[in-house]
Amino acid sequence: MVNSSFFARVSEGDCIGCDLCEERCPMDAISMDDVARVNLDRCIGCGVCAVVCPTEAIKLFRKDKDRQFVPEKDLFTATMAIHQQRRET
Repeated sequence: MVNSSFFARVSEGDCIGCDLCEERCPMDAISMDDVARVNLDRCIGCGVCAVVCPTEAIKLFRKDKDRQFVPEKDLFTATMAIHQQRRET
């Protein structure tokens, strides 16, 4: 139900493994090895991870045009689009 036109990406060379992004991520999309790893299947592009990163190792990037989220123009159209998607799956 939550979506955006962005996703988080980690610059491994800048990541110090401080764990702040993993703690803050509301979607549990970040895990830590030596550096942070973003699970793009879970990332909603909210940016919470990026604002807490002390080295600015995580940045948000715009998704490709065909994967960007474009909201419907009104509630009725949005409801019908959701209904149609559910019928197709």
